[in-house]
Amino acid sequence: MITPDLPEDSTRANFEMLEARVKSESPDFEVMTQYGDQPEFAVYTGSGVLSLVEDSGIFKLQYVPETKRPVGLEEHQYPTMGEACNKVLELLGYE
Repeated sequence: MITPDLPEDSTRANFEMLEARVKSESPDFEVMTQYGDQPEFAVYTGSGVLSLVEDSGIFKLQYVPETKRPVGLEEHQYPTMGEACNKVLELLGYE
């Protein structure tokens, strides 16, 4: 469980900020943000999806193995799991 250094206004605003920062700092990363019962910010990696999920005010970093990649992305374009994890943690305020 992690407690990121994010403003506490809303999960949607936090995830939109993360998505914008990832796209500007790492344009080769494929990111996806979902809203609904359990908001999720996800980064596709070479072997699956790294996601940050908000559940009752607590943010959880989780990994889901996946073999299907987004349309238009070649395998070599994916960040590694380590690169994706490091970027998300860096954006959350962890060095």
